[in-house]
Amino acid sequence: MSRTKAASLTGSVIATKGAAAPSAENTSSPAKDEGERIAVTVRLTPTDYRKLKMHGVNRRMSNQEIIVTALDEYLSKDVK
Repeated sequence: MSRTKAASLTGSVIATKGAAAPSAENTSSPAKDEGERIAVTVRLTPTDYRKLKMHGVNRRMSNQEIIVTALDEYLSKDVK
C-alpha cells in the first residue's frame, strides 16, 4: 500500500490565533433537488415507527422519502 506524503505544517498553512478566516472555496455539495432543506422533528409511537421502518424496507425507501412523498400527496389535495 503506497502512502502519499502529508503536507508540512509551515507558517503558510497555520494561521495565528485570531487571524483565521474561512476558505474562499465552497466545498459543500448542494441538496439533490429543490435546494436548501429544513430539518423537522416528528415524534412517533414505537408502533408507528416500526410500521414506517417496515414500509421502507419492503419498498426500499428511506424514512425521508416516505414522509416527503406522503406530505407532498397530502398537501396537493384541496384541503380546507
